[in-house]
Amino acid sequence: MSIVARAVSCASNRMKAMLSRIDLSPIRDLRSEKPVTKAGQVRWAWADIKAALAAGHSLKTIAERLRDCGIDVRYRELTAYVSRLRREDSSGRLPTTTQTRTAAAGRKRKSEPPAPFDSLRNVKDREENRPGFQFDPEPDPRKLI
Repeated sequence: MSIVARAVSCASNRMKAMLSRIDLSPIRDLRSEKPVTKAGQVRWAWADIKAALAAGHSLKTIAERLRDCGIDVRYRELTAYVSRLRREDSSGRLPTTTQTRTAAAGRKRKSEPPAPFDSLRNVKDREENRPGFQFDPEPDPRKLI
C-alpha cells in the first residue's frame, strides 16, 4: 500500500470515528419546541390546522384559536401561510400528517430512505403532461388502421 493510500485510509478512519461521537440530540429536541417565527409556528401546527379546515372550520376561527394557544398570527397572515403550505402539500414538499405528528411528539420511527434527488424531475413532468399533439416515433401497432 502506498503512502498516499495509507494516509487517505487513516484520514477516513479518523473522520468515521469523529462522526460516530457526534451527539445530535439537541437538534432532535428542536422537533418538539415551538419555532420562533410566525411562519414556522404555523408550519408546526399545520397538521392540526389542516384537520380543522377539513372539519369545516373557517380560517378566521382557526386564527382566533391559534392566538388563544400563543401563536400570534393575524387572519391575513394565516391566509398567506395556509396558501403557501397548501401549494407545498400539493407539490409533495411537505411531510405527511402522520410524519409531522410523529416528529412533533418526538417518537422515533423507522422511515423509508428518501427518494434520490432528480434535478430534471420538473422537465420530465412537463414532457409527460405536454398539451397538444405529440409525435411518437414508434407507433403502437394496435392503434394503427
